[in-house]
Amino acid sequence: MTTPVCFTTMSGSVNPVSFQEAVLAGVPAKSGDLFVPVEVPKFSRTELRALASRIHARPLGSYMIVAAEVLYKFSSDCLSREECLNLCIDAYAGFSASSSTPCEPRAASQGDDIAPL
Repeated sequence: MTTPVCFTTMSGSVNPVSFQEAVLAGVPAKSGDLFVPVEVPKFSRTELRALASRIHARPLGSYMIVAAEVLYKFSSDCLSREECLNLCIDAYAGFSASSSTPCEPRAASQGDDIAPL
């Protein structure tokens, strides 16, 4: 199990809480702003390579697996990997590979395609 991630509000006006407490408190927090992690969980190079290889293999199905792994990094104190995956599968059930996140192509010299803001 990874070290639990604590959350506070963007203004820092709330003492750090667990993932579960932040979710149950709702959005916005009582202070009127959003919960953010106190520290963003880290992925090792090995983990990042494994996740990247899944994305290139099957875009939408693998995206849910990657999303579940990211969610798990933030919620491992209260959700299992399987629960994270089931939540992501449910959340993306109505999406197709072409509709989930549109990307705009960029010139090769500019790097990978990006999602428009």
